[in-house]
Amino acid sequence: MNKISFLFLMALGLMSLSSSCNKNINNPEPQEGVCNTKDPLKDLPWLKSRIDSSTNSSDVLEIYSYDFQGNKIFSITIITGKSPGYQTYNGGYYNCEGNRICEFSSAFTVINTCSKSLTDKLTTKKLIYRK
Repeated sequence: MNKISFLFLMALGLMSLSSSCNKNINNPEPQEGVCNTKDPLKDLPWLKSRIDSSTNSSDVLEIYSYDFQGNKIFSITIITGKSPGYQTYNGGYYNCEGNRICEFSSAFTVINTCSKSLTDKLTTKKLIYRK
């Protein structure tokens, strides 16, 4: 083996060794999926319960996941009525534990407790359920 090949292999070995030492074992990489599960619709009891309770309803249920400052949150919206001018919307944003962050509604009186600072920071909107 010539000197250049030997030096190249040594450098490559040192780079791989140093990169493996940079991993912090106290801060493991986050798990794949939403809220540390690959299937939040089945694995998060509070979310599964919302879906199960809507199966016999004629209302539309939409669930979206979002990224918000490094965390996942959900919007859950119930749409009542078939005609666009006569539909009402009731919903809110929830964290992974199912705690409501804020709510919104267009039924009878408009309610919106969601701050613009929250909604402006939502990214990666993904529809995960619609019935």
